[in-house]
Amino acid sequence: MVLAMPVDAWFYKTTSDFNVKEPIPHWEGHTGLVVLLSRLSPYFVFMEGEKRWHARGGSSYLPEFAMLDTLETKSELLLARQVQPVLESCGLIRAVRGQLSEPLPSGLRVPTIRTDRGFTQFDALFYWED
Repeated sequence: MVLAMPVDAWFYKTTSDFNVKEPIPHWEGHTGLVVLLSRLSPYFVFMEGEKRWHARGGSSYLPEFAMLDTLETKSELLLARQVQPVLESCGLIRAVRGQLSEPLPSGLRVPTIRTDRGFTQFDALFYWED
C-alpha cells in the first residue's frame, strides 16, 4: 500500500474572534479551521489549529487524531459551514472521527510516530510522516 501525506489547509480571519487565547508579546497569533485533504481518497476532515509568528519565525500545530472534529469556537464552526459545501461541490467527502477510528488490519503499519493508540483509518488517510 502506498501512503502519502495529506494536504493541510488553514483558514482564519483577521478578526478578534480568531485571536489566540494566550497572546505572546510581539507575536501575531490566530486560531483557525484546519482542513486536511487526503491525497489518496476524496476525503477531508476538520479540526482547529493555532499558528503564531513574528519577524524571525513562528510555530504551528501538528495534525493528530485527537484534534478531529474539535471546533471549539463559534468562529471556526461558522467557517467550517462555509468551507464544507465548497469542498463537497468538488466531489470531496467529509469524514468524521467515528469513521476514522476503526483500527487497521493487524500487521499494517503507517510511517508515523504520531499515534499512541495503534494505527487507524485516520493514520492511513491523513498521517503526518515523521
